[in-house]
Amino acid sequence: MAMNPISHPAFANGRREKGFTLVELMVAATLSLVLLTGVLQIFLASKTSYNLQNGLGRLQENARFALDILSQNIGMAGFNTGTGTIPSFNTANTTENTTENAALYVTQANGKASDVVEINYQSATDCLNNVTAGTATDRYYLNGTNLECLGNGSATPGVLAE
Repeated sequence: MAMNPISHPAFANGRREKGFTLVELMVAATLSLVLLTGVLQIFLASKTSYNLQNGLGRLQENARFALDILSQNIGMAGFNTGTGTIPSFNTANTTENTTENAALYVTQANGKASDVVEINYQSATDCLNNVTAGTATDRYYLNGTNLECLGNGSATPGVLAE
């Protein structure tokens, strides 16, 4: 037996009521939630990618800066204006202690310590722009992730690149 459309609750006074049913609203809310979750996932992935690329860019920039500083100062190794001599390094090996006439010296560290690059050249300032007595001796090494320099014109090292 068919129900008379006039007596159905969706019809009042012989005309159809306008609006959405509860089931239609629940389906729409569920679909909206699924779409919103997808958009949020895309946003979070983009933000993570941006932060990663930004960090890698800063890392590359710092590495380029550190290599530029080292290459400039290594190029100065042994620079002599002719008014004096470049001091030699006193090398302390496990087998011998000798004095070498070198303008560039690399000390290889044991364990977790950092290797050290020392450079001698004639200059009025060291790697931190501190005044020297005419000959600069710069010592470069890593302290954690920082490239540091200790010049003979200063008592404390300075961070050149982080």
